[in-house]
Amino acid sequence: MMTILQCNREELRAEIKAIYAEIISDAMKEAEAKAKEMLLTPSEVCKQLSISEVTLWRWQKAEYLTPLYIGGKRRFKASDVQAIIEKGGAGC
Repeated sequence: MMTILQCNREELRAEIKAIYAEIISDAMKEAEAKAKEMLLTPSEVCKQLSISEVTLWRWQKAEYLTPLYIGGKRRFKASDVQAIIEKGGAGC
């Protein structure tokens, strides 16, 4: 069944603006969430996962846990560490 709606130009323009504002708002929320991503030092990661620095290094080489380099320093996403914890911590 097909429904046909009628609206004038101003109503259509208002609806498009509302949809656009919603899309922009969602994109901004997503960008803020990513920007607020907590970053952990290697020692914090080792403590949370109960692993040694050597194990962390091995996991990094195996791309099991990939670091970000900020100002030449290694940092790990807290969400990546949490995913390993939820998975049971089984490494490579």
